[in-house]
Amino acid sequence: ALCRLMRVLLAHRHLPGQYGRLAEALAASGDEVVFIHVEPGEPPSGVRAIRAAPTRASTAATHHYVQSFENQVLLGQAVYREAAAL
Repeated sequence: ALCRLMRVLLAHRHLPGQYGRLAEALAASGDEVVFIHVEPGEPPSGVRAIRAAPTRASTAATHHYVQSFENQVLLGQAVYREAAAL
């Protein structure tokens, strides 16, 4: 039987979030597992953890109704940059 190893990318605000057991099991089977996260945490055994951080935050110049939205967009961009660098 042909066995191919996978390269798995998981992303969640919290490390390991609900993916801890899955990430550890995949890594234990020989798969390459990378976890992009925001909040500090301990990575499961065999899992490479990358912490994403926005390069800036929303400013007072941004209307207060959309500041939260802008912060989430900036976070999404930070996660994309980390994933694209892999």
